[in-house]
Formats: sequence, C-alpha cells, structure tokens
Amino acid sequence: MERGSGFAVRDCVHARLAECADRFPDLPIDVLDVQELDTFSPRDAALARTILRQTTVRWLTLRAILKHVLHKGFDEQPAPVKAGLLCGACQIVLLDRIPSHAAINESVKWVGRISGQQSAGIVNAVLRKLADLTGDVVASVWNGERNAVPMMDGRVRQMNEPMLPSKQIERWASATGLTRPCLELLETQFDLETARRIAMLTIAQPPTIVRLPCGTTRAGLVSSFQDSLRERVDEHLVQHEDAHHCVFSGTKPDLEALLGQIPMVRVQDPASSASLQLLTETCGDSYHPNVIVDLCAGKGTKTLQLADMFPDAIIHATDIDARRFEDLVRMINERPVLAGRVRVHQYEALVVAQQEHRSIRADMVLLDVPCSNSGVLARRPEARFRQTPDDHAKMIELQRLILKLGNSFRADGGLIVYATCSLIREENEGVVEACADNLGLTVRASRTVLPAGPEPIQWHDGSFAAILG
Repeated sequence: MERGSGFAVRDCVHARLAECADRFPDLPIDVLDVQELDTFSPRDAALARTILRQTTVRWLTLRAILKHVLHKGFDEQPAPVKAGLLCGACQIVLLDRIPSHAAINESVKWVGRISGQQSAGIVNAVLRKLADLTGDVVASVWNGERNAVPMMDGRVRQMNEPMLPSKQIERWASATGLTRPCLELLETQFDLETARRIAMLTIAQPPTIVRLPCGTTRAGLVSSFQDSLRERVDEHLVQHEDAHHCVFSGTKPDLEALLGQIPMVRVQDPASSASLQLLTETCGDSYHPNVIVDLCAGKGTKTLQLADMFPDAIIHATDIDARRFEDLVRMINERPVLAGRVRVHQYEALVVAQQEHRSIRADMVLLDVPCSNSGVLARRPEARFRQTPDDHAKMIELQRLILKLGNSFRADGGLIVYATCSLIREENEGVVEACADNLGLTVRASRTVLPAGPEPIQWHDGSFAAILG
C-alpha cells in the first residue's frame, strides 16, 4: 500500500543521511537500500532515491561547497544538521527540477523537529545563501572550473562564486566526490585523461542492465511475455552494444516481473559477465566442466551465469558473508530449474571438509574475490571512501589467501577464474602473477575492462579477470 507524498518521503532521506553522517566515512554497503521507500508512490520513491544517491556520491562535493558558505566548519556540525545541509544542498545544486525554496523548507522543518529551532536556523541561513550563489544549469562540459559543478547527466551547474578548491588535484577530487587518495591512485594507474574520464563516470547514473540467457535474443525474450507486460518490457528493454545484455528502463515492479518469469535472467553488468566470457573465449565452446566451485558467490549473480553456461555441471556455491549467503540461498530456492545442479554449502563446513578430506576436485574454480570496488564506484558509492593504500594492502593480502584456498579445490588440469571489479593493478595482475609463481600455475589469459559510458547502451563498469591453470 502506497503512502502519501509530501514531507514524509524526504524525511526518510534525511534520517538515512543523519545515520551516515554519524559514521562517515565508514558508510554501510547498503547505504542506498532504504526499504521504507517502497511504501511510497513510485514517483516519490524514485525522487527520494535520486536525492539519497546523489548526496552519497557527491558527499565531498557538497561538503566543499558548504564549507565555502559556512562560517563554522561543516565537520563540526551535529549529524542532523549535516543531513539537512547535505540534502538541501544536493537539491539546490545537483538537481534542477526542485524549487530551491521547497528544498530549503523541507530540510529546515526536518532539522527543527529533530534538533530544535536553533539548528533549523543555521540550516535555513546556509541554504538560502547557497541558493543565492547558485546559477543556471548549462549544456556544457566541466573543464575544471572553480565556479562550476559537474552534474550526473553531463551538464554543468554554474556558481556565482568560486566554490571548489584552488589546487587542481583537490578541485577534481571535490568535483567528482572522490577522496584525494582515490583520485591520485587512478592517476598512478592510468594516464591523466583516462583517470579523469573514469572519475567523471563515477558521478553518472548507471543504468539497470540485464544479462540475456545463453542463446536468447532480445526479441525472443520479449515474445515470452504475455499481453500488457510484453508491451511494457518491449518498450523499456533496449539492446545493449554487448549482444548478451539489454538495458532496462522500466519500473521496479516490471523488472521484478521480468526476473520472476524468466529464471535465468539476472541484473548483471557486461563487465561482471566478462570474466566467464573470457573463459569461453580462452577454452572454446567445447569446454564443459563437470564440477565447478564458486567460492565467493555473493548473491549468486555469477553462480546463475555459470548454471546458464554449463547446464550439465554440478556447481558448489558458498560465501563467507552471512547476509550474502542468505541472498544466495534465496536466489537458488526461487529457481526450481537449479535444483540438484547448484548445491549451496556453509562456508566453514565446505572449507574444513576440503582441508581434511579433499572432498571436491573441481574442473573449474570461480574466485570472484572481495576487492576495492574501484571499477564500480558509480554503483557502490560507499566504496569511494575506502580507497587508501592501507585498504588496498589489506585487500591484496586477503585476495592472495583466497586464491591459495581456491587452488585446493582445483583438480589436476582444472582451471581457476580469478575476477575482481577493481582497476588497481596490484589487486589484479599483481595478485595473479605472484600466486601463479607460488602455486605453480600458468596465467593462460587475462583482461581488464575499463568503465565506459555515460550512454546507457554503451555503459559498463570496470573489471578484471584472469584464467589460471
């Protein structure tokens, strides 16, 4: 049942942002997942999610702008005041269809209810001053100006004063909502033009992309639906430049209907599915493993892709994270077609049994390892705040341990597919080459996919994959 519109839906956003402000920069992986928004109308919920996502992605952009306006530092404000300022500033600067007075009033009223009238007065004064300093949105490209802010759709918001930092590296970091270490890391990995192009893509709105089942075309998929749903799917399902994928632009209920009716369809970016496509390209269409281990299965996206690609294989899947494991079990149980083919194991039990008895000898082991998520920052906004050398060092150590563990499941002559959604060479080629030497393996193929966009049919995230054997 849908709830009414008005202030209530934005109250959810303010409350979520206050929670985030309390723990920033350690934001939760599900920062954008606010289930309460599903109780509002699709239009109100979509607007609220846009505000929440833009505020999270551009936290550091808005922080830089607000610090320019505030007399007292932004960082010293209590969490509810930060939430009100961020939410209001996001709507004033980064969105162009919400009247400034409406955004200000909503933030002021919410802060007043939570923190009192003195705090509300601060938010009111700051946001009104910011509105006066905010100019028009123009169809232009941001080229590093201090008095302009890039928007998610590629346009530029002009400002009436220089708002961004004077130092170039800090200006680019603030404009794209990245930390300075994150942007500097990109600039060490790639040439300056590529690094900045990737940085700009992290603020774009990534499209919803679905992977087509093997042997299925868009037309064939659309024809499998009935009547009105077929018309809606046909209208909102657009062929991606990658023939195995389509972009879906319809409503969440229609997407759920699509996924529910066709069990082998899954939301999956082309960069994600590329790791297993590399396996086929390397080994040929005649490659058919009988036993597969998916050791970092997560919610089961690549597990489903494996089941689709190799329908005769037995797949042993697990994940060490309890919440992702529950999602994995649910995904398998919702698809009777996978019964008996995909066997889900508790992580510790599977690993102990393997160490003690070598109970599984897999023809192929998939290791979709935890990583910095530096190739998917547009989809994982909280990950942009975890891009430090210490973070990467810890991640690399974990990745090496997982690759060593994965090798214990590999039968003689079997293959390992190592996959990340990272752009960092040390997590990718560095881990693979070091472990190959230590484990007596050969790197048979590898591929890095750089993020592309912003047009939906061209969009893909960044990823890396290697085949070892």
